[in-house]
Amino acid sequence: MIFALIRVLPLSLPVINFLLLKTLFYFPAGWFWFLIMLLALNGMFFCLVHVKKKNKKIFLLAAHSSVFILVGFVFTLTLSNPWFINSFLLVWSLVYLVYLESAFHYFYETRKDIIFDLKNVVNYSGIIVFFLAAVALFNFYLFLGLSWWWILPAVLILSLILLLNRFIFSEFKDYWIHIAVICLIILEFLVVLLVLPFSLYILALLLVLAYYLLSSLAALSLSGGLKARSVWLYSIFVLISAVLVLGTSIWI
Repeated sequence: MIFALIRVLPLSLPVINFLLLKTLFYFPAGWFWFLIMLLALNGMFFCLVHVKKKNKKIFLLAAHSSVFILVGFVFTLTLSNPWFINSFLLVWSLVYLVYLESAFHYFYETRKDIIFDLKNVVNYSGIIVFFLAAVALFNFYLFLGLSWWWILPAVLILSLILLLNRFIFSEFKDYWIHIAVICLIILEFLVVLLVLPFSLYILALLLVLAYYLLSSLAALSLSGGLKARSVWLYSIFVLISAVLVLGTSIWI
């Protein structure tokens, strides 16, 4: 029975996620209960997996997926155009499907864990989550007057959870110093971005580029593959991307 639920939930939860978020726009006053339902259903899946597999990594991934749910929920509330809302919810639900399928195949060690590689899913979904969270936080800061005293701890916690999952599921060791340095640099860069006169999407893109560069270089360092050529390649890519982002600031 438990295994049947574990197997069905990765396929059904994305659909439930989509329907609940769509229904939210008809009953906006009940947003808190919608969020609780989404988090509870997500948590139920990982609790069931833990009952069967007793793996401590499940709790770490549960925290990561809870951030995934929370960020998707909050970002949806910042959208107003029905076409954008429907498109985002559809794509987000598909990403959630791949996420849960990857978790299932990883903990049950099936042959499909090569196709649904949880390490890559955690890595790339983390970058997307970081960007969407940054957009939402900058939105609250610029238009709702949210104090930077709330922004900084939120980004710190977000960075910590995403980096921990990336490094642990990549089987890295001795990663705490790397995490501390990355978080410190991200927070310092965030303070600078908060005073720049750009749109929230430009600010979010610049912040996620910094996160991508630092986390990628840290991963190379922890894997023993950090070389000068790699540093230059990643740095040039991020620099060119930043220039393109700033160049489009007139239209974004």
